[in-house]
Amino acid sequence: MRVFEPFKLGSLTLRNHIVMASMGTNLADPRGFVTDALISYYAERARGGVGLIMTELATVDFPFGNAIHRQLSLDGDQYISGLRKLARGVQKHGAKIFIQLNHAGNRSNPQITGAPFPVSASNVPNSRVNVEPRPLTLEEITRLVESFGQAARRARDAGFNGIDLHFAHGYLLCQFLSSYTNRRIDGYGGTFDHRCRFPLEVLQRCRSEVGQDFIISCKVTGHQYMDKGITLTETKRFCRLLDEHGIDAIQVSGGDSESAYHFPVSPMYHPRGCYIKLAESVKKVVNIPVIAVGRINNLDLANRVVEGGKADLVAMGRAFLADPQFPRKGMEGRTEDIRLCIGCNQGCIGRDRTRYLVVGCALNPEVGRERDGSEIRRTKAVKKILVVGGGPAGMEAARASALRGNEVTLVERQNRLGGQLRLAATPPGRKPFLNLIRWYRIQLKKAGVRVLLGREVTPGLIRDLSPAWVILATGGIPLVPDIEGVKPPGLVHASEVLSGRVQPGKKVVIIGGGSVGLETADFIASQKKRVTVIEQLSEFGRDMELYTKRVLLGRLAKKGVTLVGHATVRKAERGVLSVEIDGSMQRFGFDGPLIYAIGYRPNKPTSRWLKETAERVKIGICEIGDCVSPRQLRDAIHEGYRVSENIEECMT
Repeated sequence: MRVFEPFKLGSLTLRNHIVMASMGTNLADPRGFVTDALISYYAERARGGVGLIMTELATVDFPFGNAIHRQLSLDGDQYISGLRKLARGVQKHGAKIFIQLNHAGNRSNPQITGAPFPVSASNVPNSRVNVEPRPLTLEEITRLVESFGQAARRARDAGFNGIDLHFAHGYLLCQFLSSYTNRRIDGYGGTFDHRCRFPLEVLQRCRSEVGQDFIISCKVTGHQYMDKGITLTETKRFCRLLDEHGIDAIQVSGGDSESAYHFPVSPMYHPRGCYIKLAESVKKVVNIPVIAVGRINNLDLANRVVEGGKADLVAMGRAFLADPQFPRKGMEGRTEDIRLCIGCNQGCIGRDRTRYLVVGCALNPEVGRERDGSEIRRTKAVKKILVVGGGPAGMEAARASALRGNEVTLVERQNRLGGQLRLAATPPGRKPFLNLIRWYRIQLKKAGVRVLLGREVTPGLIRDLSPAWVILATGGIPLVPDIEGVKPPGLVHASEVLSGRVQPGKKVVIIGGGSVGLETADFIASQKKRVTVIEQLSEFGRDMELYTKRVLLGRLAKKGVTLVGHATVRKAERGVLSVEIDGSMQRFGFDGPLIYAIGYRPNKPTSRWLKETAERVKIGICEIGDCVSPRQLRDAIHEGYRVSENIEECMT
């Protein structure tokens, strides 16, 4: 693969064409200093074979330019020693490292910074912060230009191989570039050249501090996909200016947190490589290396980008969360062992970083815990373990337990593995869930797990296997609403429709506006049927990550799905559902079954007799996943991993 060949970037030689994209971690300390956990996190990716690491954004104006609470800082020489340890921690494993310089502008939350309000090009607020910013004065712009320059010097002095200037994703320098946020009428606003002035001054000041041989790259927004936002035409003009002013490489991203559909961290609904065309367009107008990014989660796609000349380097972010070792696995010919990012966004962008939650991944429980050791430690005393349930929690518990050296049997009453993941993969745009099932099937076999499909757990099976521990991962079962006038089979759960066991009518009503109800509505509406979703609360998709929810709600709107919130179901009779909304009754017609998706409750079909048996023959029992409390994929997989880690401490 050409993507594995060395690449010359200025004075640097990268060992391959693979770049780890910048992602916030919340692993720095509250004052912006490097921590051991942060070094271990990046060192693990360096060990995995990446060519170049772009760190998370580092503020040049602490704390007022912070985007998250525990964010790296370059606002002072006191940070250099810690940053030097970070750079060396990565470089000793053969990777190069750039630190990304940033100021969040109107994306700085006063609750984090302590300032009364953020600053920006103009007084246009960011919807996620929702505080009107104060426009920067000319003196403040000059001061920030100097702050970027001094931060660049500190990065060089700390031993980084380069810096990356963040001109994208709606942060401060992007706010000056975009007409959406830049309403100024002075020399820093209005015309295209004036809007480019601040970013170009930052580049020039950084170059004057670090010299010609030190690498300076940048990230730009190829297209903001929003009214008055940055267009591809403007980006190409800006990139030509960057080339003329001595930038060494340009990473071309897309979208904006304010966009209705296109976001910097693309959800599963977006196609892989969704922003590659933007990078390809920029590459045609500059004479320097271009880096492509945008839901590139596998090596085949990355290699096609490089071999096809669409970009010189390929940046991947979430792929390094799901599997830090994927470049090395690819080079060793072990592509079937790569745990592919599925774009669920649950553990990465979907976490609330302002609440001190560190970076995570729904699929990889080790993210953010690398200082504890990322290799699964083998047990000193081999045990026989029975895992009941072949959903995500059960599969992870079986995999991890077997890798620790235990003798593991997994029993699943269905004829195939996957559990709720198979249904989750049925609605449009959700097939990547099947990749996860496929990966687990391969890994269970390699780990030596004995898998019994189409089997129930019985006292006889327990007697035959004689396990020391039983891990229950039996999932959840749907909550059934009590609706006057309708009972099964006229009332069916969404899973019955998604599985194909029940066919909906032409006019469909779904009760429940969470993720399952909305995705089922998308599935049914794709069949050209009329769909209405009834939700008791005012918010739809309350259990969904923000970007995923925005895209799905947009899809439903285009398909004509009616969403009715703040509604209480009263009764159903003769194909009419009566619903109370703000004190008045409304009626919604439907044919076929009435569909519901109002949540789940724990499924514990074997708990009573199994616990009695366990007490009698001294078997340990653990419960994990939805059979404890129905939650998300991340919770299921992480609990499966943890139970293998701490099985001696499980409650019996």
